[in-house]
Amino acid sequence: MPQKLIIDTDPGVDDMVAILAALRAEDIDLIALTTVGGNVGIETTTANALRILARGGSPELPVHPGLAGAHTAAHVHGDDGLSGCPWPPSNHPAQPEHAVDYLARTLPNTDITLACLGPLTNIAAVLEIHPNLTNNLVLMGGGFGSYRFQAQNGIIESTGNVTPEAEFNIYSDIPAAQAVFASKLNITVIPLDISQRTLLTPQRLQQMPIDIAPILDRYTGFSRQKWGHHSGPLHDPNVIARIAEPDLYNGLRGTVTVTESGQTQLAPDPNGPHHVMLQVDAGGYLDWVTEQLQPLAGTATPTP
Repeated sequence: MPQKLIIDTDPGVDDMVAILAALRAEDIDLIALTTVGGNVGIETTTANALRILARGGSPELPVHPGLAGAHTAAHVHGDDGLSGCPWPPSNHPAQPEHAVDYLARTLPNTDITLACLGPLTNIAAVLEIHPNLTNNLVLMGGGFGSYRFQAQNGIIESTGNVTPEAEFNIYSDIPAAQAVFASKLNITVIPLDISQRTLLTPQRLQQMPIDIAPILDRYTGFSRQKWGHHSGPLHDPNVIARIAEPDLYNGLRGTVTVTESGQTQLAPDPNGPHHVMLQVDAGGYLDWVTEQLQPLAGTATPTP
């Protein structure tokens, strides 16, 4: 039976791919999106969520706008959040119910899984209303330093991408991240240790739908220039792939804490409440992403 899923998101190019993949994944029943400020401001992330759903053929899926963020990453994703995406605005409006109210009403006493692709601001606000939530939560965030590689411009460490020790989603709302990891939620973590292994090469870009490939090319261009490398990471779809294809991933159980500077730390414990992914079949992941996007190859939305 497909897993019911809500995606909390701040689209974002990699969020875009994650949402499109979730719409196509056979083992996922995507029931709603909630938006949060992150990669760009909340108004833009909400508009982006709506037009991504339209591109994915599900324009009527509900989108609930959430809380604003303190930081943005427009220098990575572009001012529009989608690297100059040509898709027109959706004809469907966002829902009037706020994301926090919707999640607080919908999550308790259910087996709905949460996929969090951005800062954890909305989720921390929901926990203030329902501190005993025990839903499964799979999030993109943090870094634990288990992976490094040599690029032309230096060694890339899997600890942080905003500061040397802090990853963007965690750093964007450190108190929210601290509250979420201190909660009773059953948390699976997809950190930079995973996503910096899952790199989009020029060959992979050629396999993407014709209107999506240029967006991904511009997005990964930031990392290529920064690293002096031929590829760039595709972070957020790992969250959806971990839900749909868990055998692609391995990790350690333990307890994750977040320092005041936004560093994520793992105390290993086989009975711990958190499951941190540290190994991935990168080729299998990219094959899966490509497979989910292939049905979109011949259905591009025309540029207005």
